[in-house]
Amino acid sequence: LTATKVVGHITVPAELLARFDHPAAQQEFVRREGRYACAELSLENVSCAACAWLIERRLGQDDAVAQASVNLSNHRLRLVWDSERQPLSGLLAALEAIGYRARPFRADTHAAQLAGEARTQVIRVAVAGLGAMQAMMYGMGLYIGAFQGIDAEYRDYLRWISGLVTTPVFLYAGWPFYRSAWRALRARTLNMDVPVSIALVGTFLASWYATLIQGGETYFDSVCMFIFFLLTSRYLELKARQRAGETAASQLLLVPRLAHRLLPDGRRETVAAADLHAGDAILIEAGEAVPCDARVTAGHGSVSEALLTGEPLPLPKRAGDDLIGGSINGDQPLHAEVTRTGGDTVLATLHQLLSRALSEKPLIAQRADRMAHFFVARVLVLAVLVYIGWQFVDPTQAFWATLAVLVATCPCALSVATPAALTTATHTLAREGFLLTRGHVLDSLAQATHV
Repeated sequence: LTATKVVGHITVPAELLARFDHPAAQQEFVRREGRYACAELSLENVSCAACAWLIERRLGQDDAVAQASVNLSNHRLRLVWDSERQPLSGLLAALEAIGYRARPFRADTHAAQLAGEARTQVIRVAVAGLGAMQAMMYGMGLYIGAFQGIDAEYRDYLRWISGLVTTPVFLYAGWPFYRSAWRALRARTLNMDVPVSIALVGTFLASWYATLIQGGETYFDSVCMFIFFLLTSRYLELKARQRAGETAASQLLLVPRLAHRLLPDGRRETVAAADLHAGDAILIEAGEAVPCDARVTAGHGSVSEALLTGEPLPLPKRAGDDLIGGSINGDQPLHAEVTRTGGDTVLATLHQLLSRALSEKPLIAQRADRMAHFFVARVLVLAVLVYIGWQFVDPTQAFWATLAVLVATCPCALSVATPAALTTATHTLAREGFLLTRGHVLDSLAQATHV
């Protein structure tokens, strides 16, 4: 018998997720932090800060989870949990249930995934932009006709054309908003896309209703413009985060992919740096990068460790001295013994510290998320009150006044600006040589009185 978990219209076999609980599989991407397990996971279908907030909130409801932090710069999840109380497959299934797919981080597939998501977002922005231009062109005819007069047949013709142009924008370009809102509602919570989706769906359906009954007002151009502006802002935010994230990714490129391993008979073979193990004897040619942390066993020369210390002058190295993976050997070949590989190297530790700092949310970001959540709930209540109030003032305007409240009070800036500013600041400091290892540093630095 095979157990399965149904996710929307996709069936995910339980054994597919259970394989990530095997110790041999976890050896590649899970490390221990005291009694907790810590894993770096790649996320799919993450489009904005609302998605990150929803993922963190859903995982935070599990008592076994000590920390769940989403890094929007590279769509990665840092998960710290008690593996004795909850297997990893259970947490992955919880994310699948709300429409997000999390898998162990792999640099090669993760880069391709991010590039694919960026291309899709560009296409959505292009569709929304073209639709907005066309809908606005027809809308101008309707606006001018409303003041100067227009025959009903021409008015209805322009409305139908505007509706046909808006439909693909509404369905395709606006899909991320509806998907995010639906996931939030399924998780019994609210995010900023809920009022956005209500406003878009309400305006679109009301405009088609007015078109069909040949009365009232249509706002197809407003639907297209709203989707276009929101998508554009989120795309610009995504690109800013990705450009900033290249600072951290570039550190890993400093380590070569190949190394020269020395065999007991004196011969040498070229192997992947990832295949090296502690105790292996290696040869580092002049001008090559050190493939991993090692200790010099024979030879002497100079090695540049500018990547770690910022010191431009090379340091003399001789037998017994330590070498840092990623540093550059000078003009003499060196024989060395591997001491640390993979995630245990100094450079990998630096990358882990930077990733942790980016994923940890300082108090200001947590406060912004909480405010956005409560703000959305109050906006929905306010929208209902506005609708009821306008029933006594002018019932014909009640629906449109309610939509205006939903659109104008969208808390996107509240939830987007704070994490974007923190991410940019962290990477700017990293580019200048300052490495933040905890997320609260920027918050605490603002309160410093003496330097």
